Amino acid sequence: MKTISILRVSKSVLELLSLVTMAAVFVLFALIFKNYPADNSYSIMLFGRGFTVEKITLFVLFGIGAGINAALFIASRFPSLYRYPFKITADNIEVQYHLAKIMLSIMQLLISAFFWLLFIQMYNNGVKNTSLWDWSVLFVFLGLFGAAVGVYFLLAYRFK
Repeated sequence: MKTISILRVSKSVLELLSLVTMAAVFVLFALIFKNYPADNSYSIMLFGRGFTVEKITLFVLFGIGAGINAALFIASRFPSLYRYPFKITADNIEVQYHLAKIMLSIMQLLISAFFWLLFIQMYNNGVKNTSLWDWSVLFVFLGLFGAAVGVYFLLAYRFK
């Protein structure tokens, strides 16, 4: 029973953190989009206003990140639709449910952190003409995704 209470608290904390990070990404996107310098040499007319290619790219990336986070958020609200890696029984249903929700919350945190760093990188490239990081950060995030899924499978196997 102690395991269940730890999982409940962990799930709640991670869900709150994932919502906070999604809100932080939205605020960061709004600030960068508003303050991004206008380069009129490459502007595209949308809705009667000129937008630079960089601003449109920033908006599209925000849409992709928000879409992925929204899909994970919606998926976390329907646990009966999951494809659990092990057979669900009356004994393990609650533990498996909490483990799956924790994994989805961790995925949301990682995606939000990745897009937050991506927006900071785009802002530094566009405004300051500097680069904070290289492609190795992408591999770090891919490794973190893999580690999260691997730990989930190990814990799900342990409590099957």
